[in-house]
Amino acid sequence: MALKRLVTACLAFISVICIAGCSFFDDVVHLKNNNEAILASDQNRMLLQALAEEYNASQSNYKVWLAEENAGKGQKQPDIYLLEFSKLVNLEQQNKLLKFEIPETAILPEAFKSQNGCWYGVFYDPAVLLVNQNFARRAGQENIRTWEDLLKIRGIRIALENLSDTESTRSFLYAFASHWGEDNALGYLRELHKNIPQYAKFPFTSIRMAATGDADIAITRSSFIFQYLENSFPAYVAKPVEGTPVNLYGVAIAAESGENMAAQDFCRWLLTEKEIKRILLQQNTGLETLMHDKTDTQKLWLNTAYLQQEKADKLINKWLETVRFEN
Repeated sequence: MALKRLVTACLAFISVICIAGCSFFDDVVHLKNNNEAILASDQNRMLLQALAEEYNASQSNYKVWLAEENAGKGQKQPDIYLLEFSKLVNLEQQNKLLKFEIPETAILPEAFKSQNGCWYGVFYDPAVLLVNQNFARRAGQENIRTWEDLLKIRGIRIALENLSDTESTRSFLYAFASHWGEDNALGYLRELHKNIPQYAKFPFTSIRMAATGDADIAITRSSFIFQYLENSFPAYVAKPVEGTPVNLYGVAIAAESGENMAAQDFCRWLLTEKEIKRILLQQNTGLETLMHDKTDTQKLWLNTAYLQQEKADKLINKWLETVRFEN
């Protein structure tokens, strides 16, 4: 009897070990083969999930899984990066990215991909003008077309976030100054400052002000406002005709994942699949694709001059001293 109980206990223990072992195996070991890859990104989790699901359903040879959020030490390292391009530039400078070639990306302008073939631009988030409908009727839509127009309309009230507060607002300033030149950009922002009653602390504050009429125009990101746009929304989106600062997002492969076929296939899919645009729309991202839209990339202003942290910090301090808190 005692022997029977012992055998039963041993079998139960082995069963538990097997279950735990299988769970562990599924969680870790199955990601060691080169037909599956881990994707790390600074994008919205819902968008990433939609992209992974669409890709995984499109074929049976490879699979892509999302990296765990807030992954710490001991976690599996990503095979694929989908990040804001300055982060990819930093990783490339540290020799952490793999050089790989996708022939279809030959149409991308040089500024929108790595010169060494380490990353490629996929989509972008433009700065836009959110214009109050009532204000547009008074001022005339034809008079709200360019950045310079914002300085010409008497009594205009502009809503804008504090440019030193977040990664998004700082990126706006870097790209704006890269395109205009630092002195011209700060000079423009100094004039615009006269029409900003108070800088907003959060993106939604600027959006709300333009929608309610507490401001005439909000300068914000497409990704911030896209989810609010409906037929009855009391403001509309306008892109300055001469161009606008953008946050560019690109895809890259980790240097250690050179043999990972899933990583290379996913990158090719992300850059060439026309359905990406549909996914971006369905997820209300406000992001726009580069490869399949007839985009005039000369009107997309990137941060090309402030990729070094020291230089970027100097620009932020200069804006604070000569624009934000100028006497």
